[in-house]
Amino acid sequence: VGCACGVASAFGSAIGGVLFMIEEALSFWKQRLFFRATFAATVNIAVIVFLLSKLRTRHRHFGHLKFEGMAVFDELDLRDFSTVLLLLCVVVGAAVGLWGAAFVEANKRLTLLRARVFGRASRPRAAKLAEVALVVLGTSLSAYLPAVLFDWCRPLDRPEPSGADDAYARRYDCRDGEYNELATLTLNSLSRAIASLFHQSSLHTFSPAALAYFFVYASVWTCVTYGVNVPSGLFIPSILCGAAFGRLFAVLALPILFPDDTMTNLGVHAQSLALAGGIAGLAATTRMTVSIATIFASTILDGNHLVPILVACLASKLAGDLFNEGLYDLHIHLNGYRYMEDEPPPALFAAKRLDRAAAWTTNIECFMARDVVSVAANDAPYADLLDALHASPHDAFPVVDRRDDDDDDPDRRGGAFLG
Repeated sequence: VGCACGVASAFGSAIGGVLFMIEEALSFWKQRLFFRATFAATVNIAVIVFLLSKLRTRHRHFGHLKFEGMAVFDELDLRDFSTVLLLLCVVVGAAVGLWGAAFVEANKRLTLLRARVFGRASRPRAAKLAEVALVVLGTSLSAYLPAVLFDWCRPLDRPEPSGADDAYARRYDCRDGEYNELATLTLNSLSRAIASLFHQSSLHTFSPAALAYFFVYASVWTCVTYGVNVPSGLFIPSILCGAAFGRLFAVLALPILFPDDTMTNLGVHAQSLALAGGIAGLAATTRMTVSIATIFASTILDGNHLVPILVACLASKLAGDLFNEGLYDLHIHLNGYRYMEDEPPPALFAAKRLDRAAAWTTNIECFMARDVVSVAANDAPYADLLDALHASPHDAFPVVDRRDDDDDDPDRRGGAFLG
């Protein structure tokens, strides 16, 4: 329930929060839990919208509600789309999915390296604090220095219109009537950077060099930051990386595919591909589909592009699943959390010399332990409990009601199961 409320309040989507709970956090289905999560997420959204109604607007009366969450990318209305756009969404989604597989693998190796380094450190807390300081310093320098050392200034107006909107563009060190295209991405807040990638309609707003640098910058530091001992998110940085790639793809590919400028008539826009890249980036790291598509549609307040969003999302997940699992599942395994997966791990089938097709016809006794270490409920000495804990590689022992006549019955040998 808390998971659903947290996602709902962050993105202003009660339905998206409940779907996220079902798709990622729920290990079993229960109608009562579903109702409680829906009720709690709805109340959560109502409270958040009521409180923000005065904080975010000075011209409306307190209590005049506007439906939005903590993270919004402003309203986006692209209206129509075409089959060509759907095909391009598949390409962008699959490419971002491959990026996501490489991202997950890199984060896995980095997490294992962190465990080895901090395990050997004489002062692990100081080492973790030093790592956080280095990450902050590296992120700041790589954001500020390129914007200062190189010329990223571009005109806002004619004679060569860039289409940049003053609401998102940052002047930084440029002259009047100009904006710094790299600073617009690196020195804005993450939400504003995403909004600038989604809302700038012109292909000339960002150069390929700025988009390529920003994509590498965001990918590297997102991978490094996820796992550092600070509260850090995955949703917004993943959307940012994917949106940068989608925009870069649009800048490079659309002039080649549509040299006669017919892409607008086909409903193909740079904004659409940035949108597809954003949802594909989130699907590539989390490997979720329905919940993040619903959340994504609510952040841009555009239901017209739900189909392209789903197409890019599914293409990204399918491409990433060919190589590894999602980042959430990876860290569950790396941290050793006791969480039962939807399907048995491949190593279990390999140990039993079975294939996955045989799982539907295999009896459960093939996977059950023969010599079970149990604990008697009526007479269990403390020394026996300690011996069981030290001798067994697991920490779950069945509690049984052991009786003298159980040895004569093979089905009840060891006692009747209590819990």
